[in-house]
Amino acid sequence: MKKNPFENCENCDADCVFKQRDLREKISTISAANTLSYTKGKKIFEAGEPIVGFYVVCEGLVKEISNRSIQKDITLRLLKPGDILISDSFLRNHGWYTTSAKALTDTVVLFLEKDMFSKMVQMSDHRMAKEIAKNMKYLRKNIELYYCSVQERTAYWLVNIQQKFSKYLTLTNRELAEIVGCSSVTISKTLNTLESRGMVYKSRKKLIIRDEDKLRKEATCANFT
Repeated sequence: MKKNPFENCENCDADCVFKQRDLREKISTISAANTLSYTKGKKIFEAGEPIVGFYVVCEGLVKEISNRSIQKDITLRLLKPGDILISDSFLRNHGWYTTSAKALTDTVVLFLEKDMFSKMVQMSDHRMAKEIAKNMKYLRKNIELYYCSVQERTAYWLVNIQQKFSKYLTLTNRELAEIVGCSSVTISKTLNTLESRGMVYKSRKKLIIRDEDKLRKEATCANFT
């Protein structure tokens, strides 16, 4: 018997478009949503690959990465359970991805084919369209991080993670370094600096933000609001 891809949606506490039972039922009648699993570090899609659909994150944490045209990987956004993973290239009706997406933890997503997008926007009372518009604005804004120092980028992502993702993930130095775009050694030195200035507290197992206002000021290069 084929597994129902929506079977865990009813009891999921994520703010997800598929919390709507009627939407799940409608999707089930016109298209098969496929459940896909990715181990930590695996690419979900890569720049240059053809765009065949879009994803909803069910479990885990995903990051979308800039293309290599600027000679540097930049974390454009992080996605937690309930978020819709759809690229800017998809919305611009391009045939190929210009960014990549990678599982930062073991991850489960729902995959839907490309032609389901417009139908889902209508069936979800345009809630889906509003969420994607917000995410795309956020994505483009994060290109500015390319011009920031490691310390500024670290402060930026720490505030974002504290606000939006702390419920889903306890970050190791290596994971934070991957998000920021530096080595584990550099992130360790950066956290030591932020700790000495009273912004964070860190131990082997914990990282606690002690002064969010100071971290926000540290991240002004990215026009963080």
